[in-house]
Amino acid sequence: MTSFRFYTPTGTEYAYATDPHADAAVLATANGKSYAFLFSLNGAILMIDMQAFLNDAVGTSDPNELAATPFDGTIIQTLPVTAPTTTMETAKRQMTVKQQDHATVRKMQ
Repeated sequence: MTSFRFYTPTGTEYAYATDPHADAAVLATANGKSYAFLFSLNGAILMIDMQAFLNDAVGTSDPNELAATPFDGTIIQTLPVTAPTTTMETAKRQMTVKQQDHATVRKMQ
């Protein structure tokens, strides 16, 4: 095993999200694999199989740089993120209805 690997993605593969909470790493107890997650400004979350990333073939110019793109769906899966369909006005109306429901329940008690 190697100490590290790297790959420089193109702008269409990944756009760095500058939010400090845009990345994470987890150990999946169901399969014992470690995954990294990155939020991309391209509207997706990238799920990276860390062991597969470390085991992937390297190029000849740098012994730690991956030879080919890992964005193949096996090493890095792109999970699309969709915007919520609830608008702020709809959310406010839903909150108002819930508050009214709670008031009705209190009156009944």
